[in-house]
Amino acid sequence: MSGSIGLEQVGAPRLLVPVRQPILPAAEYERRLEALRARVAADSIVVYGDREHFANIAFLCGFDPRFEEALLVLAEGRPTLIVGTEGLSLATLVTIDVDVLHCPSLGLMGQDRTEGMRLEDALAQAGIRAGARTAVVGWKYFEPEEWSSTATRIAAPAFLVDVIRDLVGDAGELTDATDAVMNPRDGLRSLSSADQIAAFEWAAARASHAVAAIVRAAEPGLTERQAVAAMPYAGEPLSAHVLFASGPEVAVGLRSATDRKLELGDAATTAVGFWGGLCCRAGLIESVPQKQRSHTAEYLEHMAIPYWRAIVTWYESIRLDTRKRDRRAGPRNTGRDGLRISPEPRSPHPPRRVGAQPRATGIRGSDPLRHVSPVRHHPRLCAAWLGRELRGHAGCWRRGPAGCAGSPPSGRVVESPGP
Repeated sequence: MSGSIGLEQVGAPRLLVPVRQPILPAAEYERRLEALRARVAADSIVVYGDREHFANIAFLCGFDPRFEEALLVLAEGRPTLIVGTEGLSLATLVTIDVDVLHCPSLGLMGQDRTEGMRLEDALAQAGIRAGARTAVVGWKYFEPEEWSSTATRIAAPAFLVDVIRDLVGDAGELTDATDAVMNPRDGLRSLSSADQIAAFEWAAARASHAVAAIVRAAEPGLTERQAVAAMPYAGEPLSAHVLFASGPEVAVGLRSATDRKLELGDAATTAVGFWGGLCCRAGLIESVPQKQRSHTAEYLEHMAIPYWRAIVTWYESIRLDTRKRDRRAGPRNTGRDGLRISPEPRSPHPPRRVGAQPRATGIRGSDPLRHVSPVRHHPRLCAAWLGRELRGHAGCWRRGPAGCAGSPPSGRVVESPGP
């Protein structure tokens, strides 16, 4: 392993938070629709979206079906947006030229069904016809090895797939085109324009700002909710629930904040995600006077330095087209205390699969580096992966007389290492 690991005093990073939200131009969506038409060999394409699975339809036309399902149909002529009752007003915000059809069956139960179109009639008017080759973009796609059924593998509601199958008939063909949009190697969403990067950065910077406020606020005696309440929020659309877990339940990192009071030495983790960026931090809660830092050397030797050696090994070993066995055979390193560091530490959690969400590496889930060990959990778990159970203290969310966790005295490790 090249280089060395040292400890230096650094101030809190300056978090630049943009105020004005970048808006994608209509031409961006038009280019995406044309790219999808060119990529998919079909007479018509149906893109599905709902409250949980709206990213594909939002990527292609900017529509967000808040409480309902929605369909974007590409056939001959202009695109067609099929929406429920509450989606009619939202559809007026779409910046590209689309036909809008009202299908109350895509809305909530208990609403009036006497007006609007039935689903099969709306799809037929949008261009789904008998004998056509129709492709569906669902909310994810399945790899061949995880599907043995003779049915077409489409991750979309059965009621939609059944209606489309009836409309195209035996002479038609129903296929899945989700891969064309979502696969992280060359799917449409794996490439971001300058306008899209600006929009992502706006969200990511604000998510980081929110997490930093929670980290600064967290201290023994506060409840989890009180710590999270320090987060500035200006109505940004959330991509996930705000997460906070601590103490005995910290390994359940996906849960929301509770009324549990934070205690000295608690492991804790929090995450905030807005559309375009999610930030997560984890560590241990501590509150000590500035001069009582006798454990600092032990923390560095047993936790921080071995962790960063593992991270360096990872980045030195990872390459495009590198397979797990290649990384397993890579160099092993030894920390100051004789602890052997493996590029693939044993995790208490199942390995994380590189799935449909685009990553900077552009590695597809079915290709090399299929599994990646999660390295963003709290220090106690990180230490366990490295073969050493952390005993005593680790300085992560530490508050002393200086107050701000981002302004430590010299020699203090403030934040647990993490991507």
